[in-house]
Amino acid sequence: MTKTITFANFKGGVGKTTASVLFSYLLQKSGKKVLLVDFDPQYNATEILFKTFGVKGKLKTSLFEAIEEQDLSKAVVNITPTLDILPSEIDLAGFPMHLYSLTQDKTKRFYFLDFLLRQIKKNYNYVIIDVPPTISEFTNNAIVASDYIVVIMQTHQQSLKAAAQSYQNMKVLKEYNPAVKLLGVVPYLVDKRGKVDNEVIEEAEELFQHYLFKNCIMKRERIKMFSKNGITDEDMHDIDVLNMYQKVVNEFLERIEAE
Repeated sequence: MTKTITFANFKGGVGKTTASVLFSYLLQKSGKKVLLVDFDPQYNATEILFKTFGVKGKLKTSLFEAIEEQDLSKAVVNITPTLDILPSEIDLAGFPMHLYSLTQDKTKRFYFLDFLLRQIKKNYNYVIIDVPPTISEFTNNAIVASDYIVVIMQTHQQSLKAAAQSYQNMKVLKEYNPAVKLLGVVPYLVDKRGKVDNEVIEEAEELFQHYLFKNCIMKRERIKMFSKNGITDEDMHDIDVLNMYQKVVNEFLERIEAE
């Protein structure tokens, strides 16, 4: 059965998009069929994945155009035999206004992405959704369409606060999707020698308890290079970072299996 997961945090710059791309990349390498949905008008996930696999050229159909036509299959781009993406462009910024033009009923607006994804998600083991770092029609639609939420929490006080807000927003949206659950909170870009980092981890353990992932992503310069140039596995530094992510992905899969 397909599992749909939104990667979220209401603070920008915490590594959420890079995490969603790397999770997709590693899951497909293990043979899982994955669809990455870049549901952010800034389209950073699309850029990272396209750079990783050398995809060039103009999109035949943008995600927003497919949304307008109510057929997401028209925008799917095949990357590998086990990885597809619904790539974003700047025109996706028109999504909220498009929803308002369809209906004035706020409740119905929450379900539009879920309606569209149901037409294609049976083709995948995992659908991973990357969203903007805001409470918005993007985030609300993604959460209502999801089975799980993964919160990416950089070890800064503001990111911890935003992670808590993301969890609270998910609980509010359970009114529209009672099945959605918090799968966990991933500590991200952690400096184990940092005083603030360790304080934030302690606070997060108290706040999120068993939801806090045991494995975390440590601070590595190579992660910034992945974000800028795409994912590579050409040397020991690449492999070290990918192995670190793989441990988090393994815990991610274990948590889903436990559910």
